[in-house]
Amino acid sequence: MKKKSGVFLISVIILILAAATGCSGRKADDIAVEGIREFEKGNYAQALEKLRLAEEYGVDEFSEEKLYFSIGGVLFRLEDYQGSIDAYLTAIDVNPGSFDSWASLGVAYRETGDNEKADEAYEKALSLDPEDETSVLLYDNLGYKYITENKPFHAIKYLEKAEELSPENAATYGLLSMAYAMGYEYEKSDEAFQKAEELGYSQIETLSERIREIKADR
Repeated sequence: MKKKSGVFLISVIILILAAATGCSGRKADDIAVEGIREFEKGNYAQALEKLRLAEEYGVDEFSEEKLYFSIGGVLFRLEDYQGSIDAYLTAIDVNPGSFDSWASLGVAYRETGDNEKADEAYEKALSLDPEDETSVLLYDNLGYKYITENKPFHAIKYLEKAEELSPENAATYGLLSMAYAMGYEYEKSDEAFQKAEELGYSQIETLSERIREIKADR
């Protein structure tokens, strides 16, 4: 689930740019908004420069949590994953109840190869909001994790939740077909496979071969 845009959605606050110069908190608010606009345009280096400047000056009405969350998103796009982690952790220090920060932290940890911390962050995000629009991706990731660890019933629990939230997600059905097969629920596996195929699962032939292998090993 790498670099899914849903993980990095940033609500832009519309402000009128101040004409005055200086380093007040209000001016820092304006600079932060400019940084977010650069981020939305894909100008990540310019976005980072402005967001760091706003951080240095100290924002006023602009949310400090949003500032560090935005810095984390920019650094992630610049492939500075450790820097991204540090920014998300700072956002979490400001607001420990931020679903978006915990979910994005998990994605950043996954990029560094620290899957244990990634899963912990995903679990924390899901505990805060089990039905956020991004939650489907987290349930799928945790389901895949348990498939790779040969724990099909753990995988099924998460994947069925993903199916409940997004019943037209081909990837979820592909993972479910494997998990069901691993758990000897072959009828459910066949149904999930058929659904994945109907929804245009991109690796359907590879999936079919994998399920045959799973059944043959049982």
